[in-house]
Amino acid sequence: MSCRSIVVLALVGVLLLAFLPAAAQQHPNTARGFGASGSFNPGDVDSVNLFNGNLVIRIPIGQSFPVNGSLSYGLSLVYNNNVWDYQQLPDDPVVQAIPNRLANAGLGWMVSLGRLNPPTSTDVDSNRTTYMSPDEALHTFYPTLHEGETAVNGVQYTRDGSYLRYKFASNEIELPDGTVQHFNALGFPDQIRDRFGNQVTVDYSAGNLWTISDGHRIQKVWFRTDLPPFNPVVDRVELAAFNGTIATWSFRYSNDDGTPVTLTGCRNSDPATANQPVPLLTQVTLPDGSF
Repeated sequence: MSCRSIVVLALVGVLLLAFLPAAAQQHPNTARGFGASGSFNPGDVDSVNLFNGNLVIRIPIGQSFPVNGSLSYGLSLVYNNNVWDYQQLPDDPVVQAIPNRLANAGLGWMVSLGRLNPPTSTDVDSNRTTYMSPDEALHTFYPTLHEGETAVNGVQYTRDGSYLRYKFASNEIELPDGTVQHFNALGFPDQIRDRFGNQVTVDYSAGNLWTISDGHRIQKVWFRTDLPPFNPVVDRVELAAFNGTIATWSFRYSNDDGTPVTLTGCRNSDPATANQPVPLLTQVTLPDGSF
């Protein structure tokens, strides 16, 4: 199957890539999500990065849940059509195209609350702290907000217009609106709070389950582990609904349809990373039975 056929059938837009040595910021050609310095053409549920053509689709999973004050949270299913992570070692002509390792809902799709120092392609400097927002945009931290300024001990800043502040002693990121996110040892957020003591906690101890609690409600994200290489992948999301009921969003993949998919990333030149199994998200069933 040609790369063009793959793009059409799998809804995968592959970008023109410049394979450069590791840089501090992610290269604009491969950037995903909504970068603060980017230019986007927005639609109802989709937006296009006008620089690199990356398509971003954001589908809310249920509502936004208010906690108290201005603190609220919600889950979304997000798609980026830049679906390959490219790896190239210095002085090595071989290029590896790896299915985006952060995708946890099929090729290109992700449900996330954000992550600190996620695995990514080699165009991001692994020596610097990096934050991935829920839309999969990467934000790199530096010792100062601007070059030439005096560093503040224990604090780092982004320079991409997002104005995030990272305190590495407590492993926390402060957002411009005053929200604070704390991350566990694996880089997953386990607490989101505001300046007034309102908070949301996320428990990962049950293995393939995220339990999100805000003191009033409990939300659950269940995962399955039978669809390599994306393990785990989202199986269903259970949200608190009216009158104590549960609203369930169920995910279905190409393997469930009896049509497993194997792809080779465009521009991949390493036989070891060719013909990789890549489950495709084929259906999401809503609580009312529609899909």
